[in-house]
Amino acid sequence: MNELISIIIPVYKVEDYLNRCIESVVKQSYENLEIILIDDGSPDGCPRICDCWAEQDERIIVIHKENGGLSSARNEGIRKAHGKYLMFVDSDDCIDQYACEKLLAYANDVDLVVAEAIIYEDKKIIHRVHTNLEENRIYTGAECAMKEIEVGEWFAAACYNMYKRQFILDNNLFFVEGILHEDIDYLPRLFLAAKAVKYMKYEFYIYITRQTSICGTKSSKNLNDLFSIYENWARLNETVCDEKLKKMYKGALTKYFMATCREYKVKSRVYPSGINGTYLIKNALNAKEWVKAVAFVLLRPVYVCF
Repeated sequence: MNELISIIIPVYKVEDYLNRCIESVVKQSYENLEIILIDDGSPDGCPRICDCWAEQDERIIVIHKENGGLSSARNEGIRKAHGKYLMFVDSDDCIDQYACEKLLAYANDVDLVVAEAIIYEDKKIIHRVHTNLEENRIYTGAECAMKEIEVGEWFAAACYNMYKRQFILDNNLFFVEGILHEDIDYLPRLFLAAKAVKYMKYEFYIYITRQTSICGTKSSKNLNDLFSIYENWARLNETVCDEKLKKMYKGALTKYFMATCREYKVKSRVYPSGINGTYLIKNALNAKEWVKAVAFVLLRPVYVCF
């Protein structure tokens, strides 16, 4: 296969990390790439860095735009892309040298390829792997999601996959603009739409956490957006026809919501619209999660601080 792959890299206030990211992409073993750098109105030296790279490599396209956030930048990249396949890379991360070559080998005749990542968090190394999926097997999006939810490995990171561009366009799978944590909103919509998914056991994405990143900051904006996302997810769940998938989606939403309240130490008994204590207890994924849900509902101030 010699298909064109479009790699979309949103850029905003990452001048200390941007060169490392772009270098990991231009040095890919697979060379038929369209590298789209979206300068999202970055106020630092990033616009100049992008332009310098474009002068060195004809595969690089730079788009300078007013600041609109990560979703806006990704959406602009999707609209401008020409590749048969798409990948998203955040500008403070990087990818393995063989990522495009290996993922493309799995991409034929599927909507997306699900792969894995390594996360460097302070002094810890976290492996984002999928232990419940088999390689070289084609799953429906529903099958894949349920298997991942079952073992707690349904990761909300758009960067961990390779996508067929036409699949994204046909299903209007653009990112919601104006919100943080857009990948959590994207996750249930993506797998609900997918008809064919392959898994590749390959840690190709190298995610490096930064406390100063937008999503790494625990602000009221972050929490409000997460509650809004969970409201939308609850509404989406009611449109799911497959009862088994609907149950799993509700269980995943329950788990995500309680984890958010714990992370942000939300002690007051507030819920997103469409979710309440009964919902959490009724839709817990398993016995262990049911116990957590009961503790959360009855003793939230204690639970979130434990």
